[in-house]
Amino acid sequence: MPGLPGSRSRFIGRRAELDRVIRLLGTNNIVAALDRSLGHGDPGQGLTIAAAMWWYWWVTGRVAEGRSWLGRALAAAPATPTPPRGQALRGAASLARSSGDLAAARALGEQSLAVFRELGDRPGTITALNSLSITAQGQQDYDGSLSYGYGGLALAEQDGDRRGIAAAMNNTAGTLRCAGRLDEAGPLFERALAVFREISDPRGEAAALNNLGIVSRRRGRLAASAGHMRAALRLYTDLAIVEGQVDAVEGLAQLAVLDGDPARGLTLLLLAARERVTLGSSLFTPDEVADRDSAERAARESLTADEITRAVRAAAGTTLDAAVALLCEMNV
Repeated sequence: MPGLPGSRSRFIGRRAELDRVIRLLGTNNIVAALDRSLGHGDPGQGLTIAAAMWWYWWVTGRVAEGRSWLGRALAAAPATPTPPRGQALRGAASLARSSGDLAAARALGEQSLAVFRELGDRPGTITALNSLSITAQGQQDYDGSLSYGYGGLALAEQDGDRRGIAAAMNNTAGTLRCAGRLDEAGPLFERALAVFREISDPRGEAAALNNLGIVSRRRGRLAASAGHMRAALRLYTDLAIVEGQVDAVEGLAQLAVLDGDPARGLTLLLLAARERVTLGSSLFTPDEVADRDSAERAARESLTADEITRAVRAAAGTTLDAAVALLCEMNV
């Protein structure tokens, strides 16, 4: 995620500060401030508020709410290129992508890139390129995704932007993995992980670990895959990033199916699907969608109707917190 602080303590501190502000002001007061700024006062101020809030909307699962406010703010404020406009467009693109609206995410991402380029904002440009790399990947436009990814990587390397470098490597490796180029993707994920750890970026570290877990699973290295994914799950849990937890749960569910426990695997897959609906956050990475769907088919085909019913009931009766706590303790 672009714009995150460069250390674990500052990341957690930022989340805590956002929570503190929300508690002090109250959701109703923030909504009132946005509504007043956009409808009756200063739409530029409203855009600034909305741009600053997009990350909170994402991490707390308020994707639809965030998209609505950012759309309203972008429509109300002047179209003049400004840093808040570029940031709001970038946030709107991320929330659109998270909700599965890849066409809107691509268009908003291109607008964000254009704003940052016109402003001569190099960090913003790198962020926009990295975001577009992920969106194009979801659209299976792998050539476009690699172009964005390598473009962002080149700029980040020129600027010595360590987080930008790690993010670009992680995103580009994801595209290579989607294209089946595991021999290239694996080492690039390892390099991204090393940089994320060097700069103490736990969110990036979790993403790289989860990606490495997928590569290991594809290569049949189930124990290594489980280790990567449990480590990612613990980090996402520490950071209270629910979407990341769901990603890791889905990965561990697939390992359960491969390891001969289809009932547990199906239960976890159904639980994860429920959480995605609640979050309004769909899975959009092509190879991850294919792997998840394949695992669910395999689980259902190997279970009786009664066993499937029990798995459905178990998923309905299990909270995400309970599933996460158990998975963090298990070997697979």
